[in-house]
Amino acid sequence: MVPALRSLTAIIALGVAFVFVAQANAAEPLTRYQAWANFKVGSSHTLAGTIEAQGMSMPIELTQKLIELTPEQAVVETTATVTMMGQTHAGPPRRQTILAKEDTSKAKQLGDEDVQAMGRTFKCKVWEVADELAPPQPPAGPRGSGGPGARAEQGERSPAKIWVSSEVPGGLVKLEVKSRGGSGDETTITYLLKSFEAK
Repeated sequence: MVPALRSLTAIIALGVAFVFVAQANAAEPLTRYQAWANFKVGSSHTLAGTIEAQGMSMPIELTQKLIELTPEQAVVETTATVTMMGQTHAGPPRRQTILAKEDTSKAKQLGDEDVQAMGRTFKCKVWEVADELAPPQPPAGPRGSGGPGARAEQGERSPAKIWVSSEVPGGLVKLEVKSRGGSGDETTITYLLKSFEAK
């Protein structure tokens, strides 16, 4: 059982459940909308990672795809899967509308860092995202076993740390977030860019 884990597709972690700013330079902040608006409909990225909880390590993967883009908003569809005890559980596709105008004040820039992913190097801006903006967490197994549909215990999350690059649709290259459940068990979720398609 993994009581600290939450709804699977909520791990939309990556720029869907929280705000980030990835600056191309100090005068031109790259918001979530702009991170998608720089690309055409059909562009996507896939991230692969793990959930570490209660001594278990569970592979997780999510894909985000731009399905609609207007001057006012971008619509992104996210699909996610998590593997636990040899079984892969997929959440239903979910869509989120990202407005062109949104608050980008609740993120702290930590500097620049190179990230190795996809067999190459991405030059990224590193940001710390406030707790209230950090992504919720996914479940892992069937109902009654701490998996998809299981209710999470009350707990707290540390700020999420994200690495973003304007080369990637949606911006996200790497993400780390930790939380502690009501029982004191810590959960760590990490993601790294697996692939992307820029149109």
